[in-house]
Amino acid sequence: MIKLFRSRQRRNLRESNTFKYFRYALGEILLVVIGILIALQVSTWNQQRQDRKTEQRILLSLQSDLESDIQILEQYIQSTSKRLASVDSIVNILNKPEEYSIMDFLQYQVGLTLDNYFVANRATFDEGVASGTLKLIRNDSLRKGVFDHYRYLSNDRNNDHSSYQITNNIIVPTIVEEIFSSADAIGRMGIDGKDLPHLDLKEIAKNQRYLQVLIYARGDNFLIREWKTTQQRSLELINLIKLAMDKNL
Repeated sequence: MIKLFRSRQRRNLRESNTFKYFRYALGEILLVVIGILIALQVSTWNQQRQDRKTEQRILLSLQSDLESDIQILEQYIQSTSKRLASVDSIVNILNKPEEYSIMDFLQYQVGLTLDNYFVANRATFDEGVASGTLKLIRNDSLRKGVFDHYRYLSNDRNNDHSSYQITNNIIVPTIVEEIFSSADAIGRMGIDGKDLPHLDLKEIAKNQRYLQVLIYARGDNFLIREWKTTQQRSLELINLIKLAMDKNL
């Protein structure tokens, strides 16, 4: 009996030690798992915080690009409006050539050769597309608005390209040949152009090549309307960006 009792004691002791070992091991495993979960959560929080900083940086940079575009377009609108005013003045002169001098006419010619070609500031957008960081913009409507805006600009720039071709391939050569290559225009530069022909306002009013220049220059009205539309679209996108940043603060 005594031997049996002691045997049972030893067995119970071994079982107790084994249970304690497994309980300790389980506790250690639970601690490790909890530590891993906490570390993962902290890492997620840090990544989310970093993503929010990156999002704010992208939105601020996009806003800066759009504001710069609006300012540039405003300058272009003003200067191109002056070119259109020059066209109007020239038309008035050619309609009543007897009331004006060649000098009155010549003062508006250089303005016809000056043109503006808008190229949007796409640095932030292109970088965001290349790096994939634009996906960090959480507002779906804003993110879509950004892509739509720059897609619109890409599709619409053919008009500025056409204006560039017209100015450099038609307007400038015509004015140089028909107007600047004259004794009157050369004389204004202090050069003796006695061997060159003089200008006649009545004849210029019949010159189809020169009248074509005026018609093409008048096409700047379309560019101004497009630039104003781009300004409006840019301003609307800026307002969306500001709303998104206010919500993120």
